[in-house]
Amino acid sequence: IGARQTANRIEAKRQQGAALVQIATVELRAGNSAAAQQTAALIREREAKSEILRALVAIAAASGELANARDMLRDIDDPFYQALAAGDIAVAEVRAGRNDRAEAMIGRVRRADRAQIYGRVALARADKGDVTGAVETLQKIDDDLHRAAMQGRLAAAGGGDASKEMFAKAIATVEGHQREPERRAVTLAQLGRLQAISG
Repeated sequence: IGARQTANRIEAKRQQGAALVQIATVELRAGNSAAAQQTAALIREREAKSEILRALVAIAAASGELANARDMLRDIDDPFYQALAAGDIAVAEVRAGRNDRAEAMIGRVRRADRAQIYGRVALARADKGDVTGAVETLQKIDDDLHRAAMQGRLAAAGGGDASKEMFAKAIATVEGHQREPERRAVTLAQLGRLQAISG
């Protein structure tokens, strides 16, 4: 009897899902994505299945298997993991030089999750040397504090006067945000840490 067969003997859906997630995780760590995908297909608990499928999407996207990644994305039911997986695909599209496809992928996720993905895409564009495109992408983030934090990350990756200017704009954005004092404080702390790291 193999590990999957043993897990299939567990009658409680949640506990069976947890066991299958552990099996799929071991398979992923061993580099056996096909086996992990087969194991994921057996998981009946939505969140657990979505978590493993997201990991599989990330691996497929990072290795350039974008068609396979998109196919698996369709099977992710949990909105949180679906957004993370869509972000993995969007970043891979940017790295492949297909910014238009990255933008289209962002349009497929819930509006509430787009800021996170725009931030990841902006960082990917900056990594490719497209700082102008990264800044343009940041402007699409409708959450002021998240945009400021991501702008700080871009500034930390850069250097010189442009970096100082980006930090100044990010701090001004946070200071101009009158709501959510706790989030403001956390974002200012993030920016301060990023400034310290970048010198």
